[in-house]
Amino acid sequence: MSTAPDESAFHAAFRFAGSIGIGTGIFGLLYGAACNGAGLSLVATVLFSAAVFTGAAQFTVLPMTDVAWITVFLAALFVSLRLFLMSISLGGHLSHVPWWKQVLAVPIIIDGSWIAALAETRWRMKFAVFTIAGLWIWTNWVVGTALGHLAASLVPRSAVEALAFSGAIFLGMLLAMVARAVPATRAWHWLPSLAVSGAASLVMPLWVAFLLGLGTGIAAIVAGQATGGAGRHDG
Repeated sequence: MSTAPDESAFHAAFRFAGSIGIGTGIFGLLYGAACNGAGLSLVATVLFSAAVFTGAAQFTVLPMTDVAWITVFLAALFVSLRLFLMSISLGGHLSHVPWWKQVLAVPIIIDGSWIAALAETRWRMKFAVFTIAGLWIWTNWVVGTALGHLAASLVPRSAVEALAFSGAIFLGMLLAMVARAVPATRAWHWLPSLAVSGAASLVMPLWVAFLLGLGTGIAAIVAGQATGGAGRHDG
C-alpha cells in the first residue's frame, strides 16, 4: 500500500489505522464490561486502560486480583513481548527522530501504529503517521472501556454475561484467523499449549493455566526449531 506524495499525515494515519481504531473501541466495550463485572470502578478501569494500553495483557491480568504482584508482572510481560519486538523493528524507521520523541512515543506502540509506520513510504512522515495512528487507537480504546463499564452498570447481569461471551467468541475468531495463516508444518506447536492450558484450567486458577500453556507453547516452538535445524544440518 503506497502513500500519495501530497497526502497529509492525518489522512495517511487514518487510512492505515482508521478501521483498527474503531475495532479497538468495540473491543474496549467488552473489556470495560469485564472490568465492571470484576468489581473495578470506572475511574480504575479508565486509568488502567489509559496507562497500560495493551488489551491482551489487560485481559490476562484482570482475574489476578488475589495473586502476587510478581506473577501479574510476568504474565503481562510474556503477553506483551511482541510490543518489545515491534519497538526494536521501528528503530530503523524512526532513526531520524530525536531520542526524546521516541521515548515519549513508546506508550503508543501497538499493532495499528506499528503497521502505519511501516506502511508509510515517506521517510520524514513516518513518525507523524505513527503518532497520529497510535493516539487514534489509544483514544478509541480508552473511550470504549469507559462506555463498556457504564453500559454494564445500566443493563441486566445477563446482558453483561452475553457481552463477555461475545468477547470470547471474538477472541476465538481472531485465533482462528491467525491459525489459518500459520503453515501446517508449524501449527502443531499450538496443540501442546492448548492441551496443557485446557487441562490445567480444570484444576488450577486460570492465570496458572495460562502461564503453563504459554510456557508449553514456547518450549514446543524451541524444540521444533532445534529439531528442524538439526535435520537441515544433517542433510
